[in-house]
Amino acid sequence: MTSKTTHSAVDIRKVEMEAARLRAEAIADAIVAVGRLVARAWAAVSARIAAAREAARVRRELGALSDRELADIGIMRADIPAIAAGIYQRQPADTLAEEARTPKQAVIEAPTPAFRKAA
Repeated sequence: MTSKTTHSAVDIRKVEMEAARLRAEAIADAIVAVGRLVARAWAAVSARIAAAREAARVRRELGALSDRELADIGIMRADIPAIAAGIYQRQPADTLAEEARTPKQAVIEAPTPAFRKAA
């Protein structure tokens, strides 16, 4: 009976060692997962900080230009925040051409009232 008891003790020890190995493996996997999570969070925060700095740089540089210089590149001062945020969309060329007309040109193109034609 002694050999049976000893054999069982050896089996128990093997099971305990396997359990310890599996536990250590699970802990290592958890540590790696937490490390990856922290790395992804850090990367996201770093990217947002970099984007905020870039937006501030764009606002600062465009804000330093005169209204004439801004018009030369096809934007208005009111467009700067949208450009810095990366959400600016240019208007189609025909819309820009319509807005660029002077009031004098618009009056010339306006139809003449009927009472002036009779005179």
